[in-house]
Amino acid sequence: MDFYAHSEIKMTNERYFMMCEQLDKEPNPEEIPADFNDFPKLVQDAIMIYGILPDVWEGMGGTFLGKDYSILPYLVNQVYMIDDHPQLMQFLLMINNIVSSHRAEKQRQQQAKGKKGK
Repeated sequence: MDFYAHSEIKMTNERYFMMCEQLDKEPNPEEIPADFNDFPKLVQDAIMIYGILPDVWEGMGGTFLGKDYSILPYLVNQVYMIDDHPQLMQFLLMINNIVSSHRAEKQRQQQAKGKKGK
């Protein structure tokens, strides 16, 4: 599972360790959820900036198209004052790919449920 999936289900390190203790199970280092503070500062900034950027949705079908990056220069240069623009952009695009994949999968599942109900 990845950071995004854990954040959606609100699985934290603390909850994971409590769950292991209750199940009398040894924690698996590969399953321990990443904490926001585990990431380097630039990745934290990218996550924060990505959350601020407005979503772009396709009008009729409600499909997530990504983010509106028009305010990115202001956020990068005036608010967060980030120097490494290429690396930040790489992280933002990676985050966008993860979020887009999760949202597309969720939409497919909802459409499949809708077709079964008919």
